Amino acid sequence: MNRRLSLPSLPLVWFRCVVCIPLRVGRFVHVLSFLNVVAPCRLPGDRPGAGSPRPVFVAAAVLVFLVGCGAPPAEMSGRVFRTTTSRIRTLDPALAADVSSALAVGHLYDRLLQYHYTARPYRLIPAMAREMPEVSSDGTRYVFRLRDDLYFTPDPCFRRTPGAPGVRDGPDGPRRRVRSRDVVFSLLRLADPRVHSPGFWIFRGYLKGLDDFRAACSKRPPGDFSPYESGISGLHADGEDVVVFELTRPYPRLLHVLAMSYCSVLPEEALRFYGARIDRHPVGCGPFRLESWRRDYRIVYARNAGFRVEYYPDSTKRLPRVDRIVASVVREPLTAWLLFLQGNLDVTGLTSDNFEAVIERGVSLTPELERRGVRLLRTPQFQINYVAFYHEDPLLGRNLALRRAISLAYDVQARIAMSNNQLLPAKGPIPPGVGGYDPDLVNPWAVHDVARARNLLIEAGFPGGIDPRTGRPLELQFDLGGTDLIRRRQAEMMVADMKKIGLRIVPHLNSWPRFLDKLRRGEVQLFRVAWVGDYPDGQNFLQLFYGPNSFTCNRARYRNPKFDALYEKAEPMPDGPARTRLYRQMQRLLVDDCAWIFESYPVAFRLVQPWVSGYIPHHFAYDRWKYLDVDPRRRREKRKTFKALTLTRRATLP
Repeated sequence: MNRRLSLPSLPLVWFRCVVCIPLRVGRFVHVLSFLNVVAPCRLPGDRPGAGSPRPVFVAAAVLVFLVGCGAPPAEMSGRVFRTTTSRIRTLDPALAADVSSALAVGHLYDRLLQYHYTARPYRLIPAMAREMPEVSSDGTRYVFRLRDDLYFTPDPCFRRTPGAPGVRDGPDGPRRRVRSRDVVFSLLRLADPRVHSPGFWIFRGYLKGLDDFRAACSKRPPGDFSPYESGISGLHADGEDVVVFELTRPYPRLLHVLAMSYCSVLPEEALRFYGARIDRHPVGCGPFRLESWRRDYRIVYARNAGFRVEYYPDSTKRLPRVDRIVASVVREPLTAWLLFLQGNLDVTGLTSDNFEAVIERGVSLTPELERRGVRLLRTPQFQINYVAFYHEDPLLGRNLALRRAISLAYDVQARIAMSNNQLLPAKGPIPPGVGGYDPDLVNPWAVHDVARARNLLIEAGFPGGIDPRTGRPLELQFDLGGTDLIRRRQAEMMVADMKKIGLRIVPHLNSWPRFLDKLRRGEVQLFRVAWVGDYPDGQNFLQLFYGPNSFTCNRARYRNPKFDALYEKAEPMPDGPARTRLYRQMQRLLVDDCAWIFESYPVAFRLVQPWVSGYIPHHFAYDRWKYLDVDPRRRREKRKTFKALTLTRRATLP
């Protein structure tokens, strides 16, 4: 689409030929923003001589780059939804621990259950299952029956078993019907120690015979699936269509975890054929199939024509509704903002960099964006941001007064201000809206009180922040899982906060793999991280403090026998007043023990283009894109009305 740029002499052809190579889009913009190229100019309406001219970023090169570097036409034909993604680390369901990987897996694979897309509070409904399971009166036996229209996407892995039951040849290659043993095989992978799945916690201790299965797998070399053939008593197939769970004790959250990406179903043939490469060769039965994936650049999903029959809630609209999903890795918020304004992204989030240009008085969209038909959606997140004390550290783990002093010195309100009020202060581990949240919880260590923190340092044995062994300020490491500008700001704020009470913080900005490796090795003292809820129950957040989870989701390796006893008592209980009382006891214990610095709960702001329909914020629908639709004709018509952009505080919009 042609656009007028303020610098008509720019060599557009040169930029398209030289700049438009498969580089990370964000890196190019980051260079320009780092150089901070600013040119003084006057905007329409400025009176001559009325003060200094307003600064306008000279970003014409960025605009040419973005206009000239679209996705290939084949990927943009038809009904295409264009969005962004963070770095996808794997497409193996058993390893999909981060949100971006879980979303990718969620669209390529399918699960027994899913959450209703429009119902609130969240409600589970069948997906691959024909109906909700039969449950025994004591809550220890679940029986699922599979639908009869489930097929894996065509793949060469099925050619190795010609004539096998359920295998059909088609124009795109052989495909196979999903059987109950596929469900059993996929879920058992989470417990196979050779897979190193971070999702093992969802079944550990609940399925009969699971420990014996793990022991058998540990004695076999990679690629030996013989332990799977015998199965276990706690999870087995009964014929081609029935899956049976036999539990060691009641597990009310079993249905919730079966809707997670970890529990996606894949065929054994794919593991035998691709081996360790399964993380980039998905063979699923989800609403989409993988069309292309260039790591750290872009992933393209295409509609799975063989997806089971499903409709948008309360309608006759068959899912999935779009032909393709194009998700690009855009590292810089400025880049995503420009792409959205140009109509090259269908949704985008808001950051502190563009919040004031979009939101008026923190309440509504600017009139310019409203005239475009852009929609603003606000959604409190089922997530907590926290700073963890590593409790196996001999200093922090044993010194409650020191933990409390650090917590009091940590200025949460400053971080909320930095986020343009896109955070809510946290009082405890369970976010609002999650079952078990305690609105009456009081956390005396979640206030910013430097004077009180200094007094507690005396009690902790470090008066004035001085380590008596060295005569110098007590030194503590602070680790973050990222090296971007936001993490740098967080590190700087931590250093400044603790300096006020005399402590010296040594920040470490790590790549995400390096960060996880340090957590696994215990080479940390203080670290900031977030937990995104897997399902809408407080147990999903309280498990982060359960002692036996110390080498999985309990990254702080917190151990408290009183807490563990309460957790074990509450775990088999169904939702109700008795369990809620236990949840509140556990939260107050954690607050008193200053297990973490409970920092904040995020509030997400999303902008949606007018040609997108069916977009509803959902915390747990990992296949949410199947519900979306895009009107390509309306997109074309709307984009014709867009005016040239200038990077002032607000874009020039129609």
